[in-house]
Amino acid sequence: ALHEISGTLDAIRASSNQALKVYGVLITQYSGRTTAHRLLLEEIQELAAAHNMTVYAPPIRRAIAVEETQITGGTVYDTRNNAAADYQQIVNTLLTQIKKDGRQ
Repeated sequence: ALHEISGTLDAIRASSNQALKVYGVLITQYSGRTTAHRLLLEEIQELAAAHNMTVYAPPIRRAIAVEETQITGGTVYDTRNNAAADYQQIVNTLLTQIKKDGRQ
């Protein structure tokens, strides 16, 4: 997926739809305990910087509750869940960015 980021960005830039805007990269299912995830996050941050993009913080942490809802088809409503709290923080950041751009 890391290698596809550049291709996706190139395709968006080549698109005739000038309304498309990439605000940044969102990392999901992140576990900061693993070396592999920390190294991958660093690589993504370098790639994003090369494309003048943001990597949203915090990365969405891996949560068993989220994985269980993917199997059952439910929804995670418990805001005490780490992933839910991370998503809420990202949503707030995005809403601020969108308002700055004058978009609705």
